[in-house]
Amino acid sequence: MYCKHCGSQISDDSVFCQKCGKKQASVKINIKTEVEREENIKNNYPNIKNQRTETGWNIAAIVYTLISIAGLPMSVALARDDMIGGFDKKIMVVVAIIVLVICVLNIRKTYYRIICPRCNKSTTFPCNAQSHDCDCCKSKLILQDNGDIIPFQ
Repeated sequence: MYCKHCGSQISDDSVFCQKCGKKQASVKINIKTEVEREENIKNNYPNIKNQRTETGWNIAAIVYTLISIAGLPMSVALARDDMIGGFDKKIMVVVAIIVLVICVLNIRKTYYRIICPRCNKSTTFPCNAQSHDCDCCKSKLILQDNGDIIPFQ
Protein backbone atom coordinates (compact mmCIF):
# COMPACT_ATOMS: atom_id res chain seq x y z
CA MET A 1 0.00 0.00 0.00
CA TYR A 2 1.15 3.59 -0.62
CA CYS A 3 0.71 6.68 1.55
CA LYS A 4 -2.16 8.82 0.30
CA HIS A 5 -0.26 12.00 1.22
CA CYS A 6 3.43 11.52 0.29
CA GLY A 7 3.28 8.40 -1.90
CA SER A 8 5.87 6.34 -0.01
CA GLN A 9 5.35 2.60 0.31
CA ILE A 10 3.96 1.45 3.68
CA SER A 11 2.63 -1.85 5.01
CA ASP A 12 -1.02 -2.72 4.35
CA ASP A 13 -2.06 -2.58 8.00
CA SER A 14 -0.33 0.75 8.79
CA VAL A 15 -2.44 3.44 10.43
CA PHE A 16 0.26 6.14 10.08
CA CYS A 17 2.90 6.72 7.38
CA GLN A 18 6.47 6.09 8.62
CA LYS A 19 7.84 8.86 6.38
CA CYS A 20 5.40 11.79 6.73
CA GLY A 21 3.57 10.64 9.88
CA LYS A 22 0.05 11.36 8.52
CA LYS A 23 -2.87 9.08 9.34
CA GLN A 24 -4.03 6.77 6.58
CA ALA A 25 -7.68 6.24 5.75
CA SER A 26 -8.79 2.81 6.87
CA VAL A 27 -9.91 0.42 4.15
CA LYS A 28 -12.82 -0.68 6.35
CA ILE A 29 -14.10 2.91 6.50
CA ASN A 30 -13.92 3.21 2.72
CA ILE A 31 -15.79 -0.06 2.25
CA LYS A 32 -18.39 0.96 4.83
CA THR A 33 -19.01 4.33 3.19
CA GLU A 34 -19.29 2.64 -0.22
CA VAL A 35 -21.86 0.17 1.13
CA GLU A 36 -23.82 3.03 2.77
CA ARG A 37 -23.73 4.97 -0.50
CA GLU A 38 -25.07 1.93 -2.42
CA GLU A 39 -27.84 1.43 0.17
CA ASN A 40 -28.82 5.11 -0.05
CA ILE A 41 -29.02 4.87 -3.82
CA LYS A 42 -31.08 1.67 -3.59
CA ASN A 43 -33.44 3.24 -1.03
CA ASN A 44 -34.06 6.11 -3.46
CA TYR A 45 -35.48 3.80 -6.14
CA PRO A 46 -39.25 4.15 -6.44
CA ASN A 47 -41.15 0.98 -5.57
CA ILE A 48 -44.40 0.04 -7.29
CA LYS A 49 -45.76 -1.50 -4.08
CA ASN A 50 -45.82 1.95 -2.46
CA GLN A 51 -47.53 3.72 -5.36
CA ARG A 52 -51.17 4.50 -6.10
CA THR A 53 -52.46 3.92 -9.61
CA GLU A 54 -53.85 6.78 -11.67
CA THR A 55 -56.01 6.73 -14.75
CA GLY A 56 -55.63 9.12 -17.66
CA TRP A 57 -56.51 9.66 -21.29
CA ASN A 58 -54.42 8.01 -23.99
CA ILE A 59 -54.27 10.72 -26.65
CA ALA A 60 -52.86 8.39 -29.33
CA ALA A 61 -55.73 5.94 -28.83
CA ILE A 62 -58.25 8.78 -29.11
CA VAL A 63 -56.71 9.92 -32.41
CA TYR A 64 -56.65 6.35 -33.77
CA THR A 65 -60.27 5.86 -32.69
CA LEU A 66 -61.34 8.98 -34.59
CA ILE A 67 -59.41 7.83 -37.66
CA SER A 68 -61.01 4.37 -37.40
CA ILE A 69 -64.49 5.85 -37.06
CA ALA A 70 -63.85 8.01 -40.12
CA GLY A 71 -62.43 5.03 -42.03
CA LEU A 72 -65.24 2.60 -41.24
CA PRO A 73 -67.76 4.05 -43.73
CA MET A 74 -65.01 4.12 -46.35
CA SER A 75 -64.29 0.42 -45.68
CA VAL A 76 -67.98 -0.41 -46.06
CA ALA A 77 -68.16 1.66 -49.26
CA LEU A 78 -65.12 -0.11 -50.67
CA ALA A 79 -66.60 -3.44 -49.64
CA ARG A 80 -69.64 -2.71 -51.81
CA ASP A 81 -67.40 -2.04 -54.80
CA ASP A 82 -67.47 -4.84 -57.39
CA MET A 83 -63.70 -4.66 -57.88
CA ILE A 84 -63.10 -6.47 -54.60
CA GLY A 85 -64.10 -10.11 -54.14
CA GLY A 86 -66.87 -11.08 -51.68
CA PHE A 87 -64.56 -12.70 -49.12
CA ASP A 88 -62.15 -9.73 -49.24
CA LYS A 89 -65.04 -7.34 -48.57
CA LYS A 90 -65.94 -9.11 -45.34
CA ILE A 91 -62.31 -9.22 -44.19
CA MET A 92 -61.92 -5.47 -44.82
CA VAL A 93 -64.98 -4.61 -42.74
CA VAL A 94 -64.00 -7.03 -39.93
CA VAL A 95 -60.47 -5.60 -39.76
CA ALA A 96 -61.83 -2.05 -39.60
CA ILE A 97 -64.18 -3.02 -36.74
CA ILE A 98 -61.37 -4.83 -34.85
CA VAL A 99 -59.11 -1.79 -35.14
CA LEU A 100 -61.92 0.42 -33.86
CA VAL A 101 -62.60 -1.87 -30.86
CA ILE A 102 -58.89 -2.06 -29.95
CA CYS A 103 -58.60 1.73 -30.09
CA VAL A 104 -61.70 2.26 -27.95
CA LEU A 105 -60.43 -0.21 -25.32
CA ASN A 106 -57.14 1.69 -25.05
CA ILE A 107 -58.58 5.20 -24.64
CA ARG A 108 -58.14 5.08 -20.86
CA LYS A 109 -54.74 4.07 -19.48
CA THR A 110 -53.75 3.10 -15.94
CA TYR A 111 -50.29 4.02 -14.70
CA TYR A 112 -48.16 4.77 -11.66
CA ARG A 113 -46.85 8.29 -11.09
CA ILE A 114 -43.23 7.92 -9.90
CA ILE A 115 -40.09 9.99 -9.48
CA CYS A 116 -37.45 8.99 -12.04
CA PRO A 117 -34.33 7.76 -10.20
CA ARG A 118 -32.10 9.29 -12.89
CA CYS A 119 -33.49 12.83 -13.38
CA ASN A 120 -35.60 13.12 -10.16
CA LYS A 121 -38.64 14.39 -12.08
CA SER A 122 -42.18 13.09 -12.04
CA THR A 123 -42.96 10.55 -14.76
CA THR A 124 -45.51 7.84 -15.53
CA PHE A 125 -44.96 4.08 -15.55
CA PRO A 126 -47.71 1.91 -17.11
CA CYS A 127 -49.21 -0.66 -14.75
CA ASN A 128 -48.81 -3.60 -17.11
CA ALA A 129 -45.26 -2.78 -18.32
CA GLN A 130 -41.91 -4.30 -17.37
CA SER A 131 -39.95 -1.35 -18.76
CA HIS A 132 -40.76 2.17 -19.87
CA ASP A 133 -38.90 5.31 -20.97
CA CYS A 134 -38.92 8.30 -18.62
CA ASP A 135 -41.12 11.09 -19.98
CA CYS A 136 -38.45 13.71 -19.14
CA CYS A 137 -34.94 12.28 -19.62
CA LYS A 138 -35.94 9.38 -21.91
CA SER A 139 -33.81 6.89 -19.93
CA LYS A 140 -35.11 3.33 -19.83
CA LEU A 141 -36.63 2.37 -16.48
CA ILE A 142 -36.96 -1.31 -15.61
CA LEU A 143 -39.34 -2.94 -13.11
CA GLN A 144 -37.57 -5.52 -10.94
CA ASP A 145 -39.21 -8.53 -9.29
CA ASN A 146 -39.19 -6.84 -5.85
CA GLY A 147 -41.15 -3.85 -7.23
CA ASP A 148 -38.20 -1.41 -7.49
CA ILE A 149 -37.95 0.66 -10.65
CA ILE A 150 -34.31 1.14 -11.60
CA PRO A 151 -32.66 2.92 -14.51
CA PHE A 152 -31.13 0.71 -17.16
CA GLN A 153 -27.33 0.91 -16.94
